[in-house]
Amino acid sequence: MRPSLRNLALLFLGLPACIEHTRDDNPPPVDAPPPDVSDNCISPQTRARHRVPVSGTVVDFATGAPVAGVTVDVTTGWDVRGYVPDPACPLIASFVTSPDGTFGPLTIDAGTIDTPPILLFLVHDGDRAATAFDSRAPCTYGTTPCDPLAVTIPAASAALDQTWRGELAAGGMPDAATRTLVAFRFKNTDQTGAADVVPVESFQSRHVLVPNTEVRFLAADRSTIAPTTQTATTDSGLAIVGRDLGVGRIDIGGQRGPESWSSIGCLLVPGFTFFEDKTVQTL
Repeated sequence: MRPSLRNLALLFLGLPACIEHTRDDNPPPVDAPPPDVSDNCISPQTRARHRVPVSGTVVDFATGAPVAGVTVDVTTGWDVRGYVPDPACPLIASFVTSPDGTFGPLTIDAGTIDTPPILLFLVHDGDRAATAFDSRAPCTYGTTPCDPLAVTIPAASAALDQTWRGELAAGGMPDAATRTLVAFRFKNTDQTGAADVVPVESFQSRHVLVPNTEVRFLAADRSTIAPTTQTATTDSGLAIVGRDLGVGRIDIGGQRGPESWSSIGCLLVPGFTFFEDKTVQTL
C-alpha cells in the first residue's frame, strides 16, 4: 500500500510518521506496481525486508462461530501485475486452523516492494468456500520487525456459497457459478450493518452497480439472498458483488442519501470470494 501524502510529508520533514493500519482507512494503491517484479513473484531477498508476527481466527460467515480444520495460505497482494500473485509463486506460510478456529502465531518474512506490506490470506478446504481477505501489516517505514498482526476472517461454508451462486445465476448474474465474488459489508459508525446503501464501483469512473446482474444483497441473517426486487443493502449491510473489470481489482464504495462510503480496493482472486468492509465517512 502506498504511503499517504501526510506520511510522505512527515518523512521529508524528518518527523516520525504514524502509520495507520486499520482496513477501513488504508485503501490499496490505485496505480499498478512497477515492472521490475520478476515472473510476477516477490523475491526471497525482498521478503526478508520485513518480519511480521501473524495470527488469526477463521469464523463462520453467517454465525461467527470458529471454524476448525481449514487451510489458511498467506502471501501478499497489490504488489505484482494484476495485483494478485501468480499461483506458481511460493507462499509465505500455510496454516491449518486449530479446534478453536485459530492459527499462528508465527513470525513470517512478508516484505514486498511497498511498505507496509499488505498480507493476503486465502482460506480453503475443509467445509469452507474459498475465501480471500487482506490486511495491512503494522510496519513502520524502514524498520523490521513489524508489530504483530491478528486477523479475523469470515468464511462461508461451501454449501452456503453454492446456494448463493445458484441464486445469483437464477437472478441474472453472468457466470455466477465460477466468477470471483466480493462480499462487501457497509457499516454504520457503531459498526452495525448499514441498511439502504447503494453500492458504487469507481476504479476508472463512477458506476452504480446494477442489481441482479452485478450485485445482490444478503438479508439480516447474513445467509439468505434477498429477493431480486431488493435494490440496496438490508440491515446486514452486506452486498455480494459480481463484476470483473479484467484488471484484478474492483473499487467499491456506497451512497445513502447524503452519506457516503469512500471506495476501497477489493482483490479479484480467481476462484475465491473476497471479503471487505467499510465504515461510513463522517465529517
